[in-house]
Amino acid sequence: MSSDEEFSLVMDPDPSEKTLEEVQALISKYKKRYEALLEDQKDLTTTRDERRELTKQCKERTKKMTKELEKDERFYKDEIENQRAKLDSLKQEENDLMEELQKIQAEIKEEDDQNLELKVQADVFCSMPEKKFVFKGLTGKAADRQEFDMKSHVTYPMDGGTALITFEEEDVASSILKMKKHTVELGGECRIIVEAQPVHLMLPSL
Repeated sequence: MSSDEEFSLVMDPDPSEKTLEEVQALISKYKKRYEALLEDQKDLTTTRDERRELTKQCKERTKKMTKELEKDERFYKDEIENQRAKLDSLKQEENDLMEELQKIQAEIKEEDDQNLELKVQADVFCSMPEKKFVFKGLTGKAADRQEFDMKSHVTYPMDGGTALITFEEEDVASSILKMKKHTVELGGECRIIVEAQPVHLMLPSL
């Protein structure tokens, strides 16, 4: 039944004047309209139920999507934290490598300085004039030989205001180097403060 159709029930003021056939036709007409109304009501009920089911499905889908979005959000948040932790770790590793590199460079520089100092000492010894020895002793058997001891005179380039002092006892030299600074009394109220530093010497071997 269309919604545009108008339904009106007009009672005949005098139904006794109508014949039986007319009454039956009228009843049949109203019955059809009633059945049409029932059919429309059934359709509306079906449409309502379908809409309710669709709404329910939409709500469930929305709820599911919301959970998935929350799950994805937590995942991406954790992933971002992990990446930040990795980045911090890489930065720390880079800093450690830079410190190690600087340490190695400092050791290389120190080694170069020592090599330069040893080279200067070697140049000094190489520039020393050769001294010829004349053997005037007697030859004999190897078992009768005597120990030959020669003390070399050390030549070392020194800066102004410095002095080279050698010690026969290593313990004495270590103690002086450990104290580092020393006060030397010159008499009266005069005194000077000297600083002891180790010097690497290259001595010729026989």
